[in-house]
Amino acid sequence: MDLHAHFERHALRRARGIPTVSVLCGPAGEATRQWKGWILAQGGEPLTVSGDGSMEALARAWITRRVQGRKTDALDGRAAALASGQADGAGMGTGAEVQAIPGPKSPEQGKTERGVQRLAAWLDERRAGGQTISVDQILAELPALFAEASDPWLAGWQAVEGILGPEQDAPLALLQVPPGGQGVSPEWVEEVTRHLARIAEALPHLSLALTIDARGLALFQEVLPASHAKAVLAEGLIELGATRAAAETIVRLRRLLPESDERLEKQLAWLEGKCAPVAVWRAYLVAVERNLAPVPESDEQAARARSAAEALLFARLESMADTASLFELNGLIPIPFGARPRMEVDLVCLSRGVAVEVDGPFHFVDRRAYRRDRHKDFLLQKDGFWVLRFLAEDVVLRLGPISKTIREAVILRRPESERGDRS
Repeated sequence: MDLHAHFERHALRRARGIPTVSVLCGPAGEATRQWKGWILAQGGEPLTVSGDGSMEALARAWITRRVQGRKTDALDGRAAALASGQADGAGMGTGAEVQAIPGPKSPEQGKTERGVQRLAAWLDERRAGGQTISVDQILAELPALFAEASDPWLAGWQAVEGILGPEQDAPLALLQVPPGGQGVSPEWVEEVTRHLARIAEALPHLSLALTIDARGLALFQEVLPASHAKAVLAEGLIELGATRAAAETIVRLRRLLPESDERLEKQLAWLEGKCAPVAVWRAYLVAVERNLAPVPESDEQAARARSAAEALLFARLESMADTASLFELNGLIPIPFGARPRMEVDLVCLSRGVAVEVDGPFHFVDRRAYRRDRHKDFLLQKDGFWVLRFLAEDVVLRLGPISKTIREAVILRRPESERGDRS
């Protein structure tokens, strides 16, 4: 199912009054672009909120955008109907015309309705006095007007929606994004989950969305305790690219390496920013497991660790446009080496004459291995190859710079007929 099909399904749920939050899991920039593009295509108006994820911040952003630019008589006319007792505002959960709903009401609903009456009276008083009503004045009054309610800002939000009624043109769509430049914390994920679920239940017609990256998804799935709010958001999960594989990798790495490693965290963020495919995430997990925890203690363990790093680097090169399909893993080239008629190279690009070797820790503590590698380099260079050597540990922790170096070597070794202006 493509993204737009997911969005359409969620829109249908909202139209049926089913609390729905679209949770876009993937790189923030891509998730935001996809959501905004769909909302604009539907004739809506996207509203992005970044910050602490509090109910107050969300309510302020929404009410400000809803009220700004409206003529005050649209607000006052509906408020007058409430203040005069023609309606009691109980039906605001659907965003329909303000109207009374017969039958028994919960204590919380009664508190909200009394706040609605106070808001309506406040608005009517200013209308009668010829005063201009600004959105800042409304926001300043809401906490006091709805102080009885368990959540004054949510109750006030409901009231404003009920008074204004459904939007006919360019309906708003709210998108909550993580705080800029910060990694999400378990506390932020938990608070945002709780607030968005409550908003969706109180105002199910609203278009609500949340973007979280792979680390945020890992927190949501593994750290956040089971709750009704979590279940509501889980219904709206939409994965962009390999986000689920990325989240699974992060969860397993945190179990494997309980102490945070800044270098590893940066590498994970880089991989996600590059929208690494599933194959790269899978290879990355194996490479970390074999190279960082535990440190190889024998030749056999070191060989397995080096092989995992080679597989990771190969997966990364296969995912890059300039290097895809060019390299062979553990390729054989017709150069005699030792007792063998052909030499095995960790990663070799025969068409461009680039050989990449991944070295484990024993390559530098064993003198025979060190001399063997230097002789291998000489034979490769003698045959016209560019030789690039990297530490297995660096492949794990510096995959970005290493893959960039290999890409540059491949580009520089292109035949003249293919070069052109590309760099």
